[in-house]
Amino acid sequence: MLAIIRQEWKGHLKNPLFYLGIILVGWTMYSSLQGYLFTYLDEDMQIEEKSPYEADVMDGYIPYTEEEIQKHYDEEFESLKRELTNVYFGYSESEAEEIVTYLKESGMTIKEMGEYMEEKYDFPNAELGFIPPDTKKVTVAEANEYMKQALDEHTFTYYFSLKYADLLTVEMLIFCIVLFVFSFMFESKQDIYELLHTKPLKSGAYVWGKVLGNMSVAVFVIIVITAVMNICVVQHCIKENLPYSIWDMWMRLGLFLLPSLFVIIATYFFVSVLFKNAIPAVPVLILYMIYSNMGRVEADGSFSYHLRPLSLCIRCPEVFFENTIYDAMFINQAAIILLGIVLCLVANKIWNRRRV
Repeated sequence: MLAIIRQEWKGHLKNPLFYLGIILVGWTMYSSLQGYLFTYLDEDMQIEEKSPYEADVMDGYIPYTEEEIQKHYDEEFESLKRELTNVYFGYSESEAEEIVTYLKESGMTIKEMGEYMEEKYDFPNAELGFIPPDTKKVTVAEANEYMKQALDEHTFTYYFSLKYADLLTVEMLIFCIVLFVFSFMFESKQDIYELLHTKPLKSGAYVWGKVLGNMSVAVFVIIVITAVMNICVVQHCIKENLPYSIWDMWMRLGLFLLPSLFVIIATYFFVSVLFKNAIPAVPVLILYMIYSNMGRVEADGSFSYHLRPLSLCIRCPEVFFENTIYDAMFINQAAIILLGIVLCLVANKIWNRRRV
């Protein structure tokens, strides 16, 4: 098995894409996340106007509270009532009140409400005003108070590590899909494949040698990139007197990324053994990634990501201090580890049966 692991390393170290991938992933991570290395806002800072769907606390924007969202809905219903009673629609006050009351009590989603108003009252786009923005513009003092409350609950590195693990998972999965196809494609060639099956090589040693060899290569890349990023983040926290832990980023990677990498490698091995060709694994894994990253429109009309069953990616798309870890994440990761083990065992069985 050790010989196979060494062979995997030699193969990847000879591949120029290995080095190019490290550079691209490292650069993308730094350029995408450097904006999150912020601290308390300066008292003299001028809060600029930004899209509330894109701004974050470092821009002077914080999330709405539940009470504020409910107030927003109430105001929009009043606005809708006024629209219905204007000259264009011509409804009386009592008729407009009856329509609005029905909408409030119907339990319809915002999208359904918009469709209902357009079909029955020829009122287009009634739902648009009800979609609440993600954040609101506040004063520097309010933004700093919100930040202080969040940092009293968790360290700065806890929140940063969630954003980091989210992005690195996507980047590394793409990197591994591209890189590992060469490892499995070489041994899928007809002469090499047949030669392997004539060697006195235990199937378990071959299977786990391939899996652990590729896994160790991916882990090496993760360690290099994460070590550099961790130093940058910890230095920032020390400089700005922010709470931190040197282990936060490493623990998030253990939860978010390693199980996903294992499934990628197991899928490659399973498909390569099943079809004697690694190429079919590429579209399978691309579709798997697309499935894992699909979002949905919520009842309030907003778009968000949700953890899908057996998802490869755990997304943390909320504003910086609103992301958190929840139980479903652990369940999903345990499930995909089990999936990877099953794929390896089945591949091992198929490989054994084809021995000469």
